[in-house]
Amino acid sequence: MANNVTHSETGQRVNQHGFTLLEIMLVMVLLGLAISAILPSLMPDDSGLLMQKEARRLIMLAQTSQEKALLHGMDMGLQQTTEGYQFLVYQQGKWQPVSQDRTLSPVALNKALRLAILPGESVWRDTLEQDQGFTFDTDDKASLSDSELKAEPDLFFWASGEISPAELKLFSADDPRHALSINIEEHGEIALMEGVQR
Repeated sequence: MANNVTHSETGQRVNQHGFTLLEIMLVMVLLGLAISAILPSLMPDDSGLLMQKEARRLIMLAQTSQEKALLHGMDMGLQQTTEGYQFLVYQQGKWQPVSQDRTLSPVALNKALRLAILPGESVWRDTLEQDQGFTFDTDDKASLSDSELKAEPDLFFWASGEISPAELKLFSADDPRHALSINIEEHGEIALMEGVQR
């Protein structure tokens, strides 16, 4: 530190202390390190809010698909894709992506989130395979691109108003324990399980 000695008007010696540029820079670096260590813990975790928003959007779109299937008398479905999910309609003897309804256009999830569709009881799958000739591929879809995916629902919205029972789970890509579940009942009820699971 620089020490400058001056004399006051009364003749007494007064010590003046100053800081060198190096000392000021060192303090600034230490302050920067402290702030960068503390700031992430002070920032709000918005992944929960993002998950809530996406879950509510998925519920709204699923209800829209259910209503459309009932009103127009056609079977519809929801298919998980590599980016998120898309809605399908059964026309001309095959499943195909919904193309004439912008509301039900394919949804790409935020990269921080993932979707898992966990089917309910296996009885409805067995019955559907026997009655209508559907087959369910249980292979992991993550290895396929969207163009390679066969258009086949993971979740069904029948024209009768019924839905194939399932649990839709939205979870954090960084921590799968941080998740929200949407329960879908066969009689058509779609409900968000309140609270973020850890």
